[in-house]
Amino acid sequence: MPSRADQISTVRGHRIKIAVTVGGFVLAAILFALASRPPRPVEADDQRRVDLLCTRCDGHFSVGFEEFARAASAVSDAEKKPAAGTGRERSLRERAVAMTCPSCGQATGRPAAHCPRHDVYYLKHTVKGANARCPKCHPAPGATS
Repeated sequence: MPSRADQISTVRGHRIKIAVTVGGFVLAAILFALASRPPRPVEADDQRRVDLLCTRCDGHFSVGFEEFARAASAVSDAEKKPAAGTGRERSLRERAVAMTCPSCGQATGRPAAHCPRHDVYYLKHTVKGANARCPKCHPAPGATS
């Protein structure tokens, strides 16, 4: 007949095995539920918007992706050449596209990015001479805020 200590360790061992097994089933159920969720719908091209910033009046506006793509496709062949050091043709968003600003009426709208922290629009890196960083998060050296 096993001793009292052997009986206790056997019961404790069974409880540990049961806890590990139940934990495994719970983890498997959670992973199955997460994996079987339907994927998020992808926005159609006509629903996507491209943010632009006017370099003349600093006005922000957005256009549909299709309209932006048509304007980017119409740029000169020189602008379509491979970006320096990449060996690949510039993408639609990398081309120097100038859209007409609805505020001032000039073709000075350039691709812009948005800083959600400061609610500021700034020129993307695709625009020559642009800092491509939020001017409030990363002020220029010597600038005062």
